[in-house]
Amino acid sequence: MANVGDISVLLVRAGATEWDDAARLQGETDLPLSESGRQRLLHELGVFLGSGGRGIDLMSVVHGPDEASKETASLLARATHARRREIRDLQPVCLGLWEGLREAELLDRHPSAYRQWMEDPASVTPPQGERFADASDRLTAAVSRALSRSGKRTIAVVLRPIAHALVRCWLTGRPATELWSARDESPAFERLVTPRALLAAPPAAARVSA
Repeated sequence: MANVGDISVLLVRAGATEWDDAARLQGETDLPLSESGRQRLLHELGVFLGSGGRGIDLMSVVHGPDEASKETASLLARATHARRREIRDLQPVCLGLWEGLREAELLDRHPSAYRQWMEDPASVTPPQGERFADASDRLTAAVSRALSRSGKRTIAVVLRPIAHALVRCWLTGRPATELWSARDESPAFERLVTPRALLAAPPAAARVSA
């Protein structure tokens, strides 16, 4: 049972794009949902709504500026009659020169960096990409601002997979070394209850290790 000081978050992973379907690293490259991604998302949304999701008092759906997040948020907002709001700082994590590569290609070209990235994501910054510590600061600050206005109602936060995993680790108190498992094991729609005190934590407390 939630405490008086708890806040409710509906964490939503944006639907898949053609690069997701092809196992390419997408980062901040802006692509729409693929047709298969849209169909999977509609199925997952139907399962979520049918298993109690309709009973959530959803105040709003916030999302980044990319097309996949925007379309995912629109589908959820229409289904729940919630308002939708775009937040620039919820944009995906930039993976620089690695964007567009398949993970198998990255392993073949940069085996040491890739293995280290898998073991400790925060310790590796893709060339011309965004440091995970900086991305974590940006994302958690934006989510904190959105949730601080929620009162007793739930806010849905739609994010691309890596951004989604960073925020999920923060909300659940998991270390950065568990980023990939947090990404791979999470459902598309997940309701989390977390202490409101988390929003008041100084930015450094929300950061993954540099």
